[in-house]
Amino acid sequence: MIAKQVELAALPCVTVALLAGASVAPRAAAQATPPPAGNPVAAADAVKPLFRLDLGDTTLLEVPGWEGARFWIEGRWRSEYWAHFDTPATDGRYDFSHFRFRQGMAQTVGPAEFGFEWQSTNVFGVDPDAPVGPGKAYLDANGSRSPQNLTIRQLYAELDAGGTKLRGGRQLLEDGGAVKYDDGAFQWVRDRGNGRLIGNLEWPGGGRSYDGLSLRREEGGWIARAIAFEVNQGAFEVDDGGDSLENLHVGGIELINRRGGLLADAELRGFAYVFRDDRAVTRTKFGDDLFTTTAGGQFAARRPVGGGVGDLFLWGAVQRGDAGTRAQRAGAWIAETGYRLEDVAWKPWLRLGHTRAQGDSEAADGEVNDFFNGTPTNHPYYGFVDLFALSNLRNTYVDLILDPHPQLRFMASAHLLAGNHDDSRATFGSGAFTEKSFGYGTFATTSRNFGKELDLTLRATTADKRHYLLLGWSWFRGGTAFERLFDDANATFGYLEAGFRF
Repeated sequence: MIAKQVELAALPCVTVALLAGASVAPRAAAQATPPPAGNPVAAADAVKPLFRLDLGDTTLLEVPGWEGARFWIEGRWRSEYWAHFDTPATDGRYDFSHFRFRQGMAQTVGPAEFGFEWQSTNVFGVDPDAPVGPGKAYLDANGSRSPQNLTIRQLYAELDAGGTKLRGGRQLLEDGGAVKYDDGAFQWVRDRGNGRLIGNLEWPGGGRSYDGLSLRREEGGWIARAIAFEVNQGAFEVDDGGDSLENLHVGGIELINRRGGLLADAELRGFAYVFRDDRAVTRTKFGDDLFTTTAGGQFAARRPVGGGVGDLFLWGAVQRGDAGTRAQRAGAWIAETGYRLEDVAWKPWLRLGHTRAQGDSEAADGEVNDFFNGTPTNHPYYGFVDLFALSNLRNTYVDLILDPHPQLRFMASAHLLAGNHDDSRATFGSGAFTEKSFGYGTFATTSRNFGKELDLTLRATTADKRHYLLLGWSWFRGGTAFERLFDDANATFGYLEAGFRF
């Protein structure tokens, strides 16, 4: 353990030593911010610093660069306080913190790019008696109150063959996350489809990565992607984060028509993904492996309406396959609409939405009708207390977004949560992240009334977007379903997060 702690401390020290050896000089001329990982370096900007730290008009640290090279570092610290459900034997109050540090570099050589990124994750002071929630997830996955690990987050080679990019190795993957727009508000609307089925699960300390191949082609307003991956451990699994879940695979295709292509104010997206889970824990649960195909589409639009700007987001999917010895038959859909007054102080943006996912009301028949959520990032969508996944769920919600300053955003979200079928369970989780569990758990309920939740966040960023501070508070009031399970069916979640990226 001592050797491991020394190793964890060594890499940040190497980074500091590298920066300390860099040139220290006033800024002679304005230069562009180093591009984020995954974006090609333009030929005109090929030679630039790998890293530069500025304070006002003075450059404090600068690491000399060379042609085709990019360098980035990022860190995140978060402290969480939980007052979770109480039972006669447990008190749901606990707190803990985590810090995550990443450093990466990519090098372009002709038509090829080679990338590497390592990650250090440290979780501190988890209560050993945490009964539910992320505290229990960290304890169950690692058997430790303060798990820590150093792992490889990305290690890939990419070949650009005339606009068709083939990337192989360890990389990040988010369904829907293939497009960027200059219109930040439209970007936010269309990103409501990101990670619904496949995601990097960035909210917990460990994140999630994938090993395999991805192919991307962009031409004439169209973007096509094909993927074939093995899923890695991560998220709450810190000690063995980055290890492969050898019998869990995802694959599929995605076709996107960019905004302004077929439709002037809208983006269209179609997708089909295959999941195969042949792990021992899955075979035990279903009697055999899980094999599903999920196909669907997405529509995102934003255009001026009256004195403001209206938006619409639609998403739907059907699912077929086999859940062990039973047939898998399910579906899910999402509809959201909003209106923003951009010429009014604080630019108020009101949005309404409804999410519905099928559940299994007859466990004894030959079909499983619980929508299988895949390996998603669920945290942004179904309440920040993270009690629900996209399975047997009805979520009606309203969002209010206020921008009192270009570097400050306040958001309030209210959710009314219910089951889609009377006799099925409330499902929680964000897919497999360890060999030890299936990735989804359930509350056995006897009522469709799950409850209601209020989420409040305030996010502040610096002008260059390199630093941010996030303050959040969430409150879940359990409905009849949870009141029958817990003495106190309410949950409160408060957190403070700070991060940086260079």
